[in-house]
Amino acid sequence: GNWVIKGNLVDGNGTIFLGSGGGSYGTTTVAGNLNLLGGSFNMDQTTAAMSVTGNVSIASGASLVLSGTSGGDFNLAGNWSNSGTFTPNSRLVTFNGTTAQTLTGATTFDFLTLNNTTGLTLNNSVVVNQTLGLTSGRITLGANDLTVGSAGTITGAGATNYVVTNGAGQLRRT
Repeated sequence: GNWVIKGNLVDGNGTIFLGSGGGSYGTTTVAGNLNLLGGSFNMDQTTAAMSVTGNVSIASGASLVLSGTSGGDFNLAGNWSNSGTFTPNSRLVTFNGTTAQTLTGATTFDFLTLNNTTGLTLNNSVVVNQTLGLTSGRITLGANDLTVGSAGTITGAGATNYVVTNGAGQLRRT
């Protein structure tokens, strides 16, 4: 079945596993913030997407591990802050808010999509190993680099969906 958490989900110093050791799984929605203060939040083999309507915060010493199975992607309507460990496991992270979003903390994604007409601003340099999708909106770099892996691609770029290099930050390829 589906999980709906109405409010913030806080992991202080434990391990939360979703979808461990079974077959198909429903969606998981956190209708608030996902605050990882310590320990690990592990989507394990979840086959359905997780959505957070608020912000994601991964503190130093904490980790967020995405699913290792197709379909176990991650949707975020708020801001991303990473001071800990993030393991993308070849899953897609989509920034899909309705207000301007920020991405703070050097983070490496495998697949990253922006689907937010009000855009995404990088507060640190970011790496996308595989595909950077520009469904809707602009990614603003400022002083930060956005690096796409050597075999990576950029999809969906157009007149309203693009990367803004308005400072020292560069769009790069490794």
